[in-house]
Amino acid sequence: MFTHALNYNLTQQRAEALRDYLVQHGIGARRIGQVVGKGKDLNLSGEDALSVKARRAEAITR
Repeated sequence: MFTHALNYNLTQQRAEALRDYLVQHGIGARRIGQVVGKGKDLNLSGEDALSVKARRAEAITR
């Protein structure tokens, strides 16, 4: 069964994987702030909830 907790864990893992990828490709770990998986916190509904947009990852560096 797919639960909110499972979804949060998946989105958190996705965010951490992005951080790890950036570090492995030369972005200094100190430039990367806290990584956060948003899960359903984005409040998308309908087709938007199933789109690639709902599974995106964003990186903000310093």
